[in-house]
Amino acid sequence: VTERFASKKMTEVVLERQTISVVVTMLMMLLMVMRGNQRCDAQLWDWDMSASYQFGQSDFTKSQTVDPPTSSSCGLTNGICVNPVTGKVFLVCSMEYRALRFTSEASLIGNSPAEAVLGQADFGTSEGGTIDTALQSAFGCTAEPKTDYLWVVDPSANRVVGWANASTAASGTVWSVVLGQPSYTTASPGAAANKLANPYAAWSVNDTLYVADKNNQRIVGYVNASRLTNGSAASIVIKDTQVSQFPQGLSYHMASDTMFVASVLDVSYNTRMLRYSRWSTLNGTVTSSAVFGATNVSDQTSDCNAKNTANSFSAVIDSAGSLLIADTDHNRVLVFADGLTAPSGALAAKVIGQADGISCSVRGGALPNTMTSPWGMWYSAASGVLWVCDDGHNRLLGFVARVPPSAASSPSASRAPSPSPSASQAPYVNQTIAYNSLVLGISVQSSV
Repeated sequence: VTERFASKKMTEVVLERQTISVVVTMLMMLLMVMRGNQRCDAQLWDWDMSASYQFGQSDFTKSQTVDPPTSSSCGLTNGICVNPVTGKVFLVCSMEYRALRFTSEASLIGNSPAEAVLGQADFGTSEGGTIDTALQSAFGCTAEPKTDYLWVVDPSANRVVGWANASTAASGTVWSVVLGQPSYTTASPGAAANKLANPYAAWSVNDTLYVADKNNQRIVGYVNASRLTNGSAASIVIKDTQVSQFPQGLSYHMASDTMFVASVLDVSYNTRMLRYSRWSTLNGTVTSSAVFGATNVSDQTSDCNAKNTANSFSAVIDSAGSLLIADTDHNRVLVFADGLTAPSGALAAKVIGQADGISCSVRGGALPNTMTSPWGMWYSAASGVLWVCDDGHNRLLGFVARVPPSAASSPSASRAPSPSPSASQAPYVNQTIAYNSLVLGISVQSSV
């Protein structure tokens, strides 16, 4: 009887193990299928892909700062914006308190020097000068094509400054107007309609300048901003009804009139990206339609996985409708399929800057497939290049979107080829894509 009982128990154990094995195998297959579907949904990008272009360094393995700075360097690269009418591209260098201007995107692709500098007297100056002639800090920019204004956020002076005729202004030109302060010589924070407190981002929409007024926990809007005088009051004040937020990033998608707001709940920098529809009609108290980087607006977790973000600042929508978020403290860019319609708590379909969805640490030195503290971004639909400010490596990276399978089969739908890179910009090729199970912790690699 004892032997029969033992034999029966052994048979049950074997069957149980076989059942577990089958379940695990099925889960792995299901996860692979899901990952495959996500690849189709976010088909412009690959896991752990390498950049094809860079600006700010002599090659992809360098990350040093340059002192004094030059027209080919950018310390703590944290903001990029473009005037789609003139084609001029502006790059914000936080370490040097300045914005560099380039003739076109082709200049960045060719790693060519900037044509002008704003915020400093010349290319070789990097110190914050007197408050009335030089930026005290620089945290991103926005270019208004309607009026050719460039706006740069200066958090240390609690203001946003604007240059008229930004596409043609000579190096060293002093800004035309300051908002958030009554004059060029003041810098105190305040909560009145004509004051700002630690502004972190700005975005101009048809000459209405929206500013993430972080410490006042609001977003303010200046209508006809290019016509305003120093110290003008904001006429739009936007606050979310769901929870108190500290907005620190603004990213606008014009075709859908959608604004993505990077916001933190508290000083712990557990950030989420909130999506707001019909943005140009909003004023007063509002409610977001979805949240990315967290389960919901109250979620304060910032764990390293395919859902959570930590201290993000910017986002873009690509030509396939995917939402890309610069996940700053996780040293990566997350790609969410269907960014304009996806529900709250969505998982990223791809990751750029890390080998998988559960790695977030700094990956050693500068390489074409690594980034440290990515900040601002710009997606160029014309060239299919995603430009990422690699703040910690003092450079700008350009990732070339691959042609989707559907477009590849149709010559008329294929994206026009980008300008050929120079020898120093030769693209790195990494064709090994990593698929990782966040549930089982099993890593499977497949070459494509």
